Amino acid sequence: MKLSDFLKHHGIISNPFAEEDAQSDIVFQNGCLETRHPAWDKIFGDPALPSTSIVFGEKGSGKTALKIQMNRQIDKYNQDNSGKRDFVIQYDDFNPFLDAFQERFSKFWRKPAKLLKAWKLWDHIDAILTLGVTKLTDQALQVRDANGNVAPELDLKSLDDNQKRDFLLLAALYDQSPSGGQYSRWTKLRKKLGVYNLAAWKWFSIAIAWLLLFCLIAIGLWHLEWIKGSHLLSVYFWIVLFIGFVPWIWRFVTLHWEARKLWKNLRVRNFDKAPMRQILLDTPTSQLTGQPLPTRAQSDDRYALLEKFSNLTKVLGYKSIVVLVDRVDEPYMITGSAPLMRDFIWPLLDNKLLKYPDVAFKLLLPAELYDFAKKEGSEFNERSRLDKQNLIPSLTWTGHSLYDLVNARLAACTDKTMVDVPETLDKWFDDNMTFDHLTSSLERIRTPRRVFKFLYELMCEHAQSFTDQNPQWRIATSEFDGTLKHFLKE
Repeated sequence: MKLSDFLKHHGIISNPFAEEDAQSDIVFQNGCLETRHPAWDKIFGDPALPSTSIVFGEKGSGKTALKIQMNRQIDKYNQDNSGKRDFVIQYDDFNPFLDAFQERFSKFWRKPAKLLKAWKLWDHIDAILTLGVTKLTDQALQVRDANGNVAPELDLKSLDDNQKRDFLLLAALYDQSPSGGQYSRWTKLRKKLGVYNLAAWKWFSIAIAWLLLFCLIAIGLWHLEWIKGSHLLSVYFWIVLFIGFVPWIWRFVTLHWEARKLWKNLRVRNFDKAPMRQILLDTPTSQLTGQPLPTRAQSDDRYALLEKFSNLTKVLGYKSIVVLVDRVDEPYMITGSAPLMRDFIWPLLDNKLLKYPDVAFKLLLPAELYDFAKKEGSEFNERSRLDKQNLIPSLTWTGHSLYDLVNARLAACTDKTMVDVPETLDKWFDDNMTFDHLTSSLERIRTPRRVFKFLYELMCEHAQSFTDQNPQWRIATSEFDGTLKHFLKE
């Protein structure tokens, strides 16, 4: 018997359990976004006033599905509330940041165990600002995303001079996009903002004017034969010429050194020092003086830059920033190692950052990390204050909630032209299957991913047990129990 015939008999036009990853699960993304975990309200909260929440869940428990649901729900909220939207930063692809981080260290330090211990709180803030500033710059420049879509245009005219300065400063430090070079994108943004940098070239212009004046004077003195044959006088003229270039040379050397310090301390970003130096040279000295450049290994400058970014987004129509953190176990340096995950994510668990005004973090973390958290001492607990972060210690599912989840998928895959009311899972089995037995069995499997995998295997086993000439449309309870027993052993 064909599996497709079994599904078609029950009014289902596509396999509801073929995909196991929410990121590529069409059934989930198109038909099951409204089917949520019972703790949804605590995890998601109110998008009008988002707050931080931390969720620990085992593999397949639905953390990535939660991230997708939160992202879609925020999109829906933003469409209805244009003046007080939430700016979403998806902090879930760590490999580019870890690659750049690795390049800053010698080969001796490049082993993951050593490297991840060197990852600090300010590295997380730098990575988050890189994602946020790049997204905001793309919006300002109306860059199309991978799907060819363009985000709503920003009202850049609402920015005052100080806010334009902050936008350019943040773009210089954190804009990183494959759509264009660092300096060219920064220049496009400067022109888009209507900012002109003539003042940045004051000392260079003075040096050129000094050179022209010197040449005119030298030619005049030469014709008057005042400097002919006087080697000593010629040396004096070269010294005078050099003095005119000293202020510009001093500025060039100083900003070159600043670019080197930025390269050294912005450890999660890949950028060349030359474009960064050129951007700094194109920025008037008055706009750099007193600014919190991240040239030191400390978090104070990063918090100041985060405040600038938060204030900038507010002026541009975003009331809050929401950072979605997921897939901590997937970077190639970590590959599921619980101790390495702990070394990487522990610096982020800082109450000052997690409770930063108008910034909400949604951390979807592997269950293994909660075991480490319970063993930590008072210093960690005082710094992280997990008790204040809307903590979900375990993203567990009851048999009844898993039953509802499965039925939602069946309904999403049902051919509405064939079936008026979608069948529920219990209708797939013979009369010996009780509702309590079905739900308790699902609860033993624990997670949605494992439930979907089990049901897929069960359908395949059942279809292979009968011929096309003698099909059996209902699964025997004994067959269900036998497949479950074998599945739980694996």
